[in-house]
Amino acid sequence: MQTKKTGGSMNSAIKNLFLWLMIAVVLIVIFSNYGPKQTAVEKIAYSQFIQAVDKGDIASVAIEEHNKRLMFVVIRQSSKVC
Repeated sequence: MQTKKTGGSMNSAIKNLFLWLMIAVVLIVIFSNYGPKQTAVEKIAYSQFIQAVDKGDIASVAIEEHNKRLMFVVIRQSSKVC
């Protein structure tokens, strides 16, 4: 008489689960490394912002109404300031 091995299917399921976990970890690492990067943010007074605009130091401006913030990029320092 031959006996069936029941441990083989369990071992296969564990290997399959381990493979999918490794694939998930690799995908998470890839997406976290190549996603959008955060830039330095610094709070300044509105008067400083106006002075920078008058000097022509501001490259771009974005208004976030839901956060009530004004985001802009300074040309000479190439850093984002809010």
